[in-house]
Amino acid sequence: MVEESLLGEAGRRWRPQITAVPPEEYTPAQRTGDLLVRIAAGEADPLSGRFLHAEDDLDELLADAGRVAAEGTCSPCGCGSGRGAEDNPSPVSGRRGRVAA
Repeated sequence: MVEESLLGEAGRRWRPQITAVPPEEYTPAQRTGDLLVRIAAGEADPLSGRFLHAEDDLDELLADAGRVAAEGTCSPCGCGSGRGAEDNPSPVSGRRGRVAA
């Protein structure tokens, strides 16, 4: 249903930018689900308040979480700017994102 609404006739008419993204650039639903299961299980608790992207390597971020907490930086990039993930790309994927409220 979602695929049809985005890629069907109505989707091409109202959201043409969606069809411009090649399918291989989409994050697979399984990867997103796997991250959510780990978050729900409490594995990501040391990263509480930080932006997580499904393309990030959660194990790598967790390994670096101690340094981040000790330095009081806003994100695992270690910049110390206090601006949050919107201004600081993920060290793993290089993507930028918004800090969830």
